[in-house]
Amino acid sequence: MTSARVSALATLRGSIERIEAQSGTQAPQRMPLGHAEADAVLASAQSQTLVGMLTLAGVAGESMVQDVGWTMMDIGKRIERGLGLTALLGATLTTVRPAAAERTIIESTLVACESAVIYRRRTVGKVSVAALAELMLFDATNPRSLVYQLERLRVDLGDLPGSSGSSRPERMVTEVSTLLRRSDPAALEAVSADRRRAKLAELLTAVHTALRELADVITATQLALPGGMQPLWGPDERRVMP
Repeated sequence: MTSARVSALATLRGSIERIEAQSGTQAPQRMPLGHAEADAVLASAQSQTLVGMLTLAGVAGESMVQDVGWTMMDIGKRIERGLGLTALLGATLTTVRPAAAERTIIESTLVACESAVIYRRRTVGKVSVAALAELMLFDATNPRSLVYQLERLRVDLGDLPGSSGSSRPERMVTEVSTLLRRSDPAALEAVSADRRRAKLAELLTAVHTALRELADVITATQLALPGGMQPLWGPDERRVMP
């Protein structure tokens, strides 16, 4: 293990230990006096956790050898980002709300997706579901977009040993990419009679379901033990950790 990776893991471990120490010593003594203090405690814990996670992500992106293990890790990250994005957009954008609420929700969604700055630069004050969908679903240059995750998945799956270009996971990614290409961002903004964006909801649900199925297929094909192998402690015993 490289010194940089050891340092990153130590930083992350230290952040977690500080958070645990705070929650273990402060909580029994007294509760926060109000919302402001509670928000400050939560923000501090989130900040410390984020620093450790970003450090670890930096080590993974810049210092790890990009072998099969790294590829599998990246596949997992891309699937998780796709699942998180489709779930977030499904919860925030598929129901029509009053204009003021809609604007606040769209801006908050962009912040959560770390895409608020590029959105403001491109739209110059315009707030719309179609513009957000264009950026977060279809923009291949945005590393937080859904199409970007699918492209990285395509490349990663092609780098796995034994990849044929037509394996089931690769076909599944191609099918989802085709579904996106056939969708029009402007059409996704259309509102049905029940005050919902039905086409957007349908697309997000289909992609979310497909990504979950993809994760199950990859687990079954890439992470399963070969047939006939048994744990060192025997087939009928359960290992008990001390």
